[in-house]
Amino acid sequence: MTAAAIAAGARRPMVYGWRADAPIFAEEWDGAVEAGTDKLEDEARRRALSGSDQLLMFMLKARRPAKYRERSLHEHTGAAGGPVQVERSAREEFAARIAEIFARTQALGPH
Repeated sequence: MTAAAIAAGARRPMVYGWRADAPIFAEEWDGAVEAGTDKLEDEARRRALSGSDQLLMFMLKARRPAKYRERSLHEHTGAAGGPVQVERSAREEFAARIAEIFARTQALGPH
């Protein structure tokens, strides 16, 4: 955006102000970004097809994630393969204590 602002004879903060204040300018801005992104994608495709295995896999994962996504399964077990023991958080502990106090005061009946 800085290079585009300079090419237009403006400062970067100025063009961001125009974008915020003028919906048509913002729409044109977004169109220019999309056009630039299309050019980047075309170049990435060219490089992927001319020998970049890493870029090729990246593009396949983006286009067909169900087929090319990374698959991993994480299982958590506790001691000796048993269930994971989860300690109560300070908030849960505090809420439990308040509930106990409330239950005791209710059991004492009206004052």
